[in-house]
Amino acid sequence: MAGAAQIWGLLTMRLADEDILPFDHVAQAGALQKYQKAIEAQGTTLDLSTLNAAIESYASAAAQIATEIENGAGGKDVNDRLAFTERSFLSEDGLPGRGWMKHVLQAPGLYLGYAAEALPGVQQALDDDDLEVAQEQAEVAAECIMNSAKYLGKVMA
Repeated sequence: MAGAAQIWGLLTMRLADEDILPFDHVAQAGALQKYQKAIEAQGTTLDLSTLNAAIESYASAAAQIATEIENGAGGKDVNDRLAFTERSFLSEDGLPGRGWMKHVLQAPGLYLGYAAEALPGVQQALDDDDLEVAQEQAEVAAECIMNSAKYLGKVMA
């Protein structure tokens, strides 16, 4: 418990002293591209075009805000976009069979204990040989990622 308190304390001190929050959405976009490639590498017949387009939009929005920051943008609007984009990765309905798990990018694998699984709705459905649910979950993930791209990429006035 003391270790967790120390970590949270250090994190709070670091974030409190930052003019721009140290959230790297460009790295997150790269991770999303790897997640999709891992799904494609399984040789599925899924149509991942919508997911691919959403990831490309997110990568573009991440590059945009990184450029804004490099050019001196900052303040509450930029920090809100950096910090709150993550909320858009939550699915209202949650993952199939686990409605309490809302995050569409990473979640503990159903049969992996606490080990993380990327694009868990898609991956679990593929593991269960349920291509219909896998396609549905790819579309859910695409919608969440696109919403994240729109939020991250919007320029606040």
